[in-house]
Amino acid sequence: MTPSKPEPFSGALELRNEHDALMTRVELALGAGEAAAIDEDGALRPLQSTVQGFVERAVATGERVEALEERSDCQALIDYWSTKLSRLHGGHALPQLRAFDERANPELPDESCPFVGAQPYAADGLFEGRRSETEAVLELVEKWPLVVVSGPSGSGKTSLVLAGVLPRLRAQLTHAGGQRWRVLDAVRPGPGLLADLARSAAAASGG
Repeated sequence: MTPSKPEPFSGALELRNEHDALMTRVELALGAGEAAAIDEDGALRPLQSTVQGFVERAVATGERVEALEERSDCQALIDYWSTKLSRLHGGHALPQLRAFDERANPELPDESCPFVGAQPYAADGLFEGRRSETEAVLELVEKWPLVVVSGPSGSGKTSLVLAGVLPRLRAQLTHAGGQRWRVLDAVRPGPGLLADLARSAAAASGG
C-alpha cells in the first residue's frame, strides 16, 4: 500500500505557527518534568511522531513557498526539528524543502478576493469590523449637523464612511428627529466641489 503524501501547510505563516505550538508543548513538558529531572530529549520522546509529522509537512510546504527569505526560514525550522529527531534515534541527512511548484497553490479568483489593497472598501458586503467606530459616528450624526472623520492616511477613514456609516444611514428610514435621511453620493474635494455637491444632491432627490 502506497503511503499517503504529507499534506503541506498553507504557507510559511502556518508552518511557523505550528513550530511555535510544538515549542510550547516541549516547554510545558520540561516544566512538568522538572521534579523528575527530565531533559529536552526526555520531553521530546513522547512527541516524536508529532515532530516527524511536522517535518514531513514542512518539507512538502516548499511547493507553496516561493520567496527566498521565507524558504530560508522554513528550511531553518526543518533543520531545527530534524536535528532533534536525529539526536533521539541516530544521525541521518537533514531533509530539504521541496522546490516551489506554482501548480500546488490553489486558484484564487480575483472577483471573490475580500482584500482591496490600498483602495477603500465600498458598500458591497466585503467590509467587516469597525462596528464600534460605525456606531460612534452614527451617534454623533444624530446629535450634530457636521461630523468630521479624521486620521492618518491609510487608516481606513474612507472605508469607515463609505462601507460602514453610509449603508447604515440608507437603511434607516428616519433619524431621531423624525425626518428622512437624505444620503448623497460621496464626492471628492476639488476645484468643482460645489458643482459636484449640487449634482449629487439632485441625483439623491431624483432630479
